[in-house]
Amino acid sequence: MKELLPASAGNEIEILIGGKPAGFVQKLTVQARREQREAEQFAPQAGKGRQTLLGKPRYRLSLFQYRPAGPFVQPDLFELWDFSLTVRQDGRGVVYSGCRWTELKQTVEPDGVWYNVMELTAGDRTEESESK
Repeated sequence: MKELLPASAGNEIEILIGGKPAGFVQKLTVQARREQREAEQFAPQAGKGRQTLLGKPRYRLSLFQYRPAGPFVQPDLFELWDFSLTVRQDGRGVVYSGCRWTELKQTVEPDGVWYNVMELTAGDRTEESESK
């Protein structure tokens, strides 16, 4: 079974949006869900009976304490739609594509902007090659 996230060593987790460095999070959780449904088999060679059909996995990510890498690096998160998000830690990376925000909670302080919680859904997940 593949890991949903890179293994954590207690370091900050780097976030890239659209392949460009965007910031860091202190914690990230991922839920993977795959719908299934029952279907009747009618093909003569398969015989009769029921078969379980599995749908494509969908991912729900929750990012906690997101800190932008700098004032000029930050994309306008409120405008993003159908984007890719890369999670990197300890030399490993996972790319989630087809991302869409479902919730953003932003805090503006004198020392910068923080996103306390960012939640999104993703349609696909791939591991980066180790050469990056």
